[in-house]
Amino acid sequence: MFTALMIGIAILFTGLLLLVIKKTFSLGAAVGLVATFLLVGGTGYAVFAVLNAVRKNASLGIGQSQAQLTPAKDKSLPTNSFSEALPSVTERTTELIGGGDQGQQHK
Repeated sequence: MFTALMIGIAILFTGLLLLVIKKTFSLGAAVGLVATFLLVGGTGYAVFAVLNAVRKNASLGIGQSQAQLTPAKDKSLPTNSFSEALPSVTERTTELIGGGDQGQQHK
């Protein structure tokens, strides 16, 4: 993708350079036409390079994700319907805050 993008940008800058030279030296209309074709062609080629890479990566991800899925060996549900209780995060924080204030008086 990067190489094709750089080729498109090089074509674009060639057309831009040709357009500047045409304006500076007042060359004929044919040079302006060639510069315009190079500008449009370079832009189109660069856009094609980016979109082609996006298309390849998008289609590659779908096929690989389906192939990498492994079927579950045990299809039964867990018997315990409730998960284990997690300790409270705020309880320990409250103890730490309350513990720091016990020997001190606020003035």
